[in-house]
Amino acid sequence: MVHDVEEKYGYEEDNPDAFIFSADEQLRFETAFSSMGQRCQEVLLLWLNQYSMIEIAQKMSLSNDAMARKIKFECFKKLKELVKSGNKTQR
Repeated sequence: MVHDVEEKYGYEEDNPDAFIFSADEQLRFETAFSSMGQRCQEVLLLWLNQYSMIEIAQKMSLSNDAMARKIKFECFKKLKELVKSGNKTQR
């Protein structure tokens, strides 16, 4: 039944609730996340805690929500690459 929903509606990459990890994936995620800079960690944690981009921009003293969105996009892209590569790349 779950697969029917996924096939019909697809996978929402930008939905933090969509991520469920195995133990190995959890370890790779934690290792990758801890290797990222403070700014990336902060924006991703706020996003994972479902803060809006406006709230993230305000909390991080960014110029606007578009800047928060850009930073989140770049950091999330980097995180996915690190997890996928098994954290073989450096910052």
